Amino acid sequence: MISVVITAYNRKEFLIDAVKSVKNANEIIVVKNFKDDKIDKLLVNEYKVKEIFCDNDNAGYFMAEGILHSSGDIICFLDDDDMFTENKLNVISKAFSDNDIIFSYNSRFIINEKGDKIGEEVLRDKIVDSKNIKYLFKNRIYFNSSSMCIRRRVLDKNLENLYKIRRLVDNFFLLSAISEKGKIRIISDKLTYYRLHSSSSRHITRNFEDFITYRAKYFDDAIHDNAIMIEAFKGKAKYAAKCSKKMAEIQKCLLEGKRCGKLVLCSIYTLKTLVYVNLASFMSLFLPNLPRKMEFNRYINELKI
Repeated sequence: MISVVITAYNRKEFLIDAVKSVKNANEIIVVKNFKDDKIDKLLVNEYKVKEIFCDNDNAGYFMAEGILHSSGDIICFLDDDDMFTENKLNVISKAFSDNDIIFSYNSRFIINEKGDKIGEEVLRDKIVDSKNIKYLFKNRIYFNSSSMCIRRRVLDKNLENLYKIRRLVDNFFLLSAISEKGKIRIISDKLTYYRLHSSSSRHITRNFEDFITYRAKYFDDAIHDNAIMIEAFKGKAKYAAKCSKKMAEIQKCLLEGKRCGKLVLCSIYTLKTLVYVNLASFMSLFLPNLPRKMEFNRYINELKI
């Protein structure tokens, strides 16, 4: 049985499209922090979803409430501004027919605010041992919960800690799988539409100060969340959380225009990432404002791609 948990925080305009995109789910749960008569009637009467009101700022709290009120043995996640392809849950059902699979991650289309395709992110089909953290992190399997499904039993053990996570729910789901014995199924089929717009997780702005403020807050939340995950997990999952926390501390320091000088040498990151961050940290000792300008320019160049 597959349950789909959809979360919506202060955003209404894409929610119905997200719900409509879910085909062949045994159960759809929408967790949101607003009430809207028109939307609520559609959700309950037409789409037969289980609706949960949640008044909390933590993304993890929304997810945990959805999981708690779900009944499926497989949980798939969908952000309110993303969508599933029509065949997603059929593919997921087939993937989880292998009892060794505890987590799946699929490729995706990238769409704009209007829903037009503007790109794609594709990984090759692969079954990976859950302890292979180098492969999982270097291929960014921690990004975008709308591309993730996971066995419920993996989440139940750590649900209490999920409530405390401010932002990094994606990382939490992956580390939950890493902490368990099993296999992770990476799917090359593009089964998710990931929407880029001004209020998406990839915050879009061309203003320098706005970029710095947003990213510094992001890394502040990342430091907080990784501290929780360090306490929650053991073994390789704990190691990955420690690495992520150290990376977030350095990047926050750089964005604030401070002299950092710290190095991160964790094996879960690509050589390119390690060289870039460590070089920027060293440069900040002499030119503290240069790394933040470099990061903004890199971000602007990515928007043009």
